[in-house]
Amino acid sequence: MAGRIFVSYGRAETAPQAAWLCDRLAERFGRHQVVKDADPAAAGSCDVLLALIGRYWLTPAGPDDVVRQEIESALAHGVPVIPVLVDGARMPAPGELPPSLAGLAQRPPSGLGAASPELDVSRLVQVLDQSIAERQATQAGPARDQPTVTGMAPSWAPPPGRAAPARPAPARPAPARPAPAQPAPAQPPPGLTKPMPPQRKSSSRTTSRPARPAGPTTTTRRPGPTPGPARTASA
Repeated sequence: MAGRIFVSYGRAETAPQAAWLCDRLAERFGRHQVVKDADPAAAGSCDVLLALIGRYWLTPAGPDDVVRQEIESALAHGVPVIPVLVDGARMPAPGELPPSLAGLAQRPPSGLGAASPELDVSRLVQVLDQSIAERQATQAGPARDQPTVTGMAPSWAPPPGRAAPARPAPARPAPARPAPAQPAPAQPPPGLTKPMPPQRKSSSRTTSRPARPAGPTTTTRRPGPTPGPARTASA
């Protein structure tokens, strides 16, 4: 991951180490990504600053202290500052630093010595990769709300400071009302119920009788036996 690296060093003490380190970093990140001997204000536009600290780093350099101006510019713009102890130099105590450089003591230092310089550079590159990734991730967050190259914000993003309007929820059908319960038929009090007689089944067969003709009814008498001659009793 490419990122601009600013190398800050004391010109009279750590110039050889700074030149050697810049060459090694250029092989890893690119020549144009490694900056040194530039305007101190340029330190605030880089992704990380390496502060090379020698044994006499705390010695005041006068009102035109370039090293102090470079570190102050980086801290003022939120640029991570990594102290690099050269040839066994010690890390300044927080009380030894001026108030404008107090942020320098917040990060653990790295080392760069003549005993194992390549190993020191390999470890320093790992620290730089992590610091650059964190710096670029922090810068990418606010950039999402900025206008695009065309000068217009993305159509899907709401204007800054205004929340997107909430979409109305779809209408839900009203629940069906239950039918009113019908009252149960009234039952007579116990003891007043009479049993119903069983119903006879009607026969499907019917006997038809001939109808009698209307009119007066005539009674016909049958003749009785004809009386014979009277018998005479004999004397």
